[in-house]
Amino acid sequence: MAWSTTLSTAALLGCACAQAGSLSVMPVVVGLSAQKSRESITVTNQASQSSTIQVDVRSWTQRNGQDVFDGTAEVLINPEVFTLEPGQSQILRMGWRGDRPLDAERTYRIFLREVPPAAARSPGATGAEASATPTRVQVLLELRIPVYVAPRQAAPSLTWSARQTDERHIEVNLRNQGNVHAVVHDLQLSTASGERIGPALGVNAAVLAGQERVWRLPSPTTAQPDLGVDVRVNHDRQRLSIRRSCGGIGSPTAC
Repeated sequence: MAWSTTLSTAALLGCACAQAGSLSVMPVVVGLSAQKSRESITVTNQASQSSTIQVDVRSWTQRNGQDVFDGTAEVLINPEVFTLEPGQSQILRMGWRGDRPLDAERTYRIFLREVPPAAARSPGATGAEASATPTRVQVLLELRIPVYVAPRQAAPSLTWSARQTDERHIEVNLRNQGNVHAVVHDLQLSTASGERIGPALGVNAAVLAGQERVWRLPSPTTAQPDLGVDVRVNHDRQRLSIRRSCGGIGSPTAC
């Protein structure tokens, strides 16, 4: 019987090191450039049992707001498979060998996946008896580490807009017209005086160069003429005014 697996994915975007399940990884965001084409990643097993890890590197692009991963030979990493005993660490050595110079940032993801052990059998079970032995569910871990290769000259350019699409929703749009990625942390409706309206929408997503993303926030049921959207992107905060659609809350009677 095949193993049943559940993948737990950690989106590791904004810190130098992180722990997910039984593994800790440092760093969790890799920055490379034409001048710095090599990096090392340390993986530590903090569980009480051994763990076998398989490593894969994919090119990372986005299409219609969705991540797309394809095979690549531009990033080399070693080793590709390793086993860690409890408390043991492994250093992964990686190198980028893509074409230079770069006019726009190149992006990749390193996938670290736990490999399930062989299915356990009951002692003394053989033949049909062994095949009928039920297997336990194995929970696997998957980590995805972003890799950003910087262009020769970074030119960030983000265009934001927010509009009331109907009585129930506010739509926030980000167009990344620059040549480097942006990390959007969260979106928060608030009044001009800073009073928060409802919970923040946690995003924690990278929007790659040349891409566009849209998020929808629930609109308050009562009119809020001074309502805006506070966005936290990269290391900055900014406030967006909301454009009212005809017929929306607070919209003019004539459009």
